[in-house]
Amino acid sequence: MRMAADDPLTTVIQAFEEFEFGQTDLEDYFNRWWHPDAVIESADGVPIAGRYEGLEGYRRWFEDSYGPYYDVRRHVDSVKTEGSTVVMLLTISGRSREDGLELEVRIGSTYEVEDGRIKRLNVYVGHERALLAGGTA
Repeated sequence: MRMAADDPLTTVIQAFEEFEFGQTDLEDYFNRWWHPDAVIESADGVPIAGRYEGLEGYRRWFEDSYGPYYDVRRHVDSVKTEGSTVVMLLTISGRSREDGLELEVRIGSTYEVEDGRIKRLNVYVGHERALLAGGTA
């Protein structure tokens, strides 16, 4: 199993680049890039309010976040570090499986990395709250 680099920014960027919306082996991806006790929290309730822990939590988060959509595209608006926290600002678009309507949302994510793996991800609606949470505003 390949381990991520020790630099938090490199870890997050490499994990982001290897992420695939249609991937079928979430366990392999999770084990490569995420700490076994990782926590993902939707701070602003997007796509739904929730706290997801460990591999099973990651699977639920993935399904909750991407299952209702197809043709999902992500654009990185910026990525930077503040101490050990990585702040990534994104614009994500995709089509609803329900009615085909194209949706677009700007989100900000803060990542905490431990031992070369992602330990925590907080997702915020918009960019400003993520910048404040990451201390980069």
